[in-house]
Amino acid sequence: MLHHEVTTVLAGPPLGEPEPERSDVDILHDQLEQLDGELLSLVRRRTALAHRLRRARAESGATRFAHDRELSVVRRFQLLGPGGGELGVLLLRLAR
Repeated sequence: MLHHEVTTVLAGPPLGEPEPERSDVDILHDQLEQLDGELLSLVRRRTALAHRLRRARAESGATRFAHDRELSVVRRFQLLGPGGGELGVLLLRLAR
């Protein structure tokens, strides 16, 4: 006969032991993950609004893209420093 041991893994420390302190690195990672979630939500909102704007422009007879406004977006994101302009371009691309 074979003997099988069953090990149960419980979350957290054993009963009676205090929770280990979280490191600054763990806390900072959690904060970044929270911000990433907020950014994703904002990018989704921005993309949806841009799609609505494109439809409204097309329905009104205007061109689908306003190049001066797109350049304004890129310039605004360039204020973030290196890579900022590329981020602006990516946001515009998501809306197409």
